[in-house]
Amino acid sequence: SYGANRRARLPLQLAFCSLGGKTEQQLTKINGFGNWKVARHSESYLHAFDRSRLVYLSSESDEALHSLDPDAVYVIGGLVDHNKHKGLTHARAVAEGLRTVRL
Repeated sequence: SYGANRRARLPLQLAFCSLGGKTEQQLTKINGFGNWKVARHSESYLHAFDRSRLVYLSSESDEALHSLDPDAVYVIGGLVDHNKHKGLTHARAVAEGLRTVRL
């Protein structure tokens, strides 16, 4: 959660990408969301960050994540794809030529 990250000894810098529409409307209903210390991007993570730094977190990845790279941008997708869309986000990341890792 945002609060747990904020209280962490070494908090991660968080960013929301493709922010707009219903997602942004729902987030603004959270008390204090406007004060969160997060980067907000209306564009996709593919355009908001240098592609060479992107690492997509996916349970379908063949590679396990053993340590964090401080220069990497780790992407946590917003779509839960375990049922109807199983493997969709992993397939998209691979199609975009992104490195994928699993926790």
